[in-house]
Amino acid sequence: MMETPYREDVSLTVYQLASRMGKTEVISNIIGHGISEQPRRILVMYPTISQTEKWSKETLMAELVNPTPDLAALLGDDGGRRKSGNTITHKLFPGGV
Repeated sequence: MMETPYREDVSLTVYQLASRMGKTEVISNIIGHGISEQPRRILVMYPTISQTEKWSKETLMAELVNPTPDLAALLGDDGGRRKSGNTITHKLFPGGV
């Protein structure tokens, strides 16, 4: 699950898992690696804007970025203010978006 997103010969990775089987953690790890170690364009899709905003605030920022110093330096806030160009649904980082 953690290998195919970084293989050059794989253009699409699809996961089909039962509920509560760790999908969010796997995806968070892939995104974190993609931001920190192999910067690239990353697209995360949710069915509605409200679900997207909830995921961005509660999962991406609160559970992944803020507790991880390397990611916080790339995406986190600057002393209580968000980094220029970053919004809830659009994050810029060196080498990707």
